[in-house]
Amino acid sequence: SMIDDLYPNGYQFTPRTEDLDVALMTAAVAETTGMHRTTVASSQGSVGIASPFQTLNRRYP
Repeated sequence: SMIDDLYPNGYQFTPRTEDLDVALMTAAVAETTGMHRTTVASSQGSVGIASPFQTLNRRYP
């Protein structure tokens, strides 16, 4: 396949400083705007037993 032709020894991702900066900024914006809360809120409307993993937040006992 084309991937094997381009990376015969396998692909190894080496993040640059810019890649890490963008990832951190994206995570900060998502948390600030409450994107993590909207995904949990939409899943709580489903019928059945709620998953305890959907109600976890960053504060643990």
